[in-house]
Parts: sequence; C-alpha cells; structure tokens
Amino acid sequence: PSKESKALLYSAILSNTLNFKNKLTTGRDKIMAKWLKEGLDLSDNYVHDMFEFKSKFDKSLKETIILDFKDFSINSKKIGIAQLELVDVDKFLEENLEEIKIILSDLSKDRNLDLIFMTCIDLVKGFNSFLVIDDSAKDLLESTLDLKFERGLAQSNHLIVRKEIIALFER
Repeated sequence: PSKESKALLYSAILSNTLNFKNKLTTGRDKIMAKWLKEGLDLSDNYVHDMFEFKSKFDKSLKETIILDFKDFSINSKKIGIAQLELVDVDKFLEENLEEIKIILSDLSKDRNLDLIFMTCIDLVKGFNSFLVIDDSAKDLLESTLDLKFERGLAQSNHLIVRKEIIALFER
C-alpha cells in the first residue's frame, strides 16, 4: 500500500483499539499496526495529536452526540447510549455538563427511551466517565459496572466501549 494508505490504516487501528488500551485489542491488531508504521515518518506526538484532533467537533455538541448515539432494547426496556472518545474528558464534562444533560433529556423524550446515559472515553488517560440524568440509568450502571455515582457522574479505572457495556447488560 502507499504511504498514505498505510498511515490511514495505522490511524484506524489506533482509533479502533483506543491506542491498544481497549481490552478487545488483539495481537493481530498490534502486529498489523507495527507493520503499517514501518517506513512512515510520524512525529513522536502523532497518536496524541490524532486523538486531540478527533476531540474537536465540526458540528454542534448535540449533532456530535447524535452521530455516535445508539439505542437498543433489552427485556422490553429501550436504552440509549451516547459515546464520545476525547482527550481531556474531565475538562470537557466540566465545560459542557449542563448542555449534555439537556441533550440527553431531549433525546430520551424524542426517542421514547426508558433510560439514557453517556460514556466519555479519555483516549490519553485510559478511563471512562459516565453521565446519567436519572436513577434508572444510575442503578443499572452501578450494579452492572460496579460504579459509584456522585452528582450524576462516575468514573471507571479502565476503558470500556459501548458494545462491551451492551453485552454486559444482556447478560
């Protein structure tokens, strides 16, 4: 492949594996990334710069949340999960908390959801922050993920992506 193709594929693997911090990362991911990186002249800050760029939104916050929003049903309950992958999640939540709560509340009403929450993955520090707007989501996340919420926020000490969360809910 061309250098451009190798760089794009390498970046896709980094993004998909959350810089190899996602526990779903395979040995094949690492081998392929190493092979793709050979011959590329990437800066020492490439990964951080890529994730930082990914943390900037071209659209409004609401549009950005909707772009990566999924809802599904389990045991006749309709659940919505917003997921963002960012650099400096703590700062993002501090600056946008009230707006995010309004967006989640509107989405919950518009889509007739039984519960809704947001997970923000810190791509550099390697943790998730969870935001809930009601006790149903809080209770489910506390019991399923062993989290403790304070003022609607909780933090995990490891990365977990939405598809893993859904699998845990289904069990």
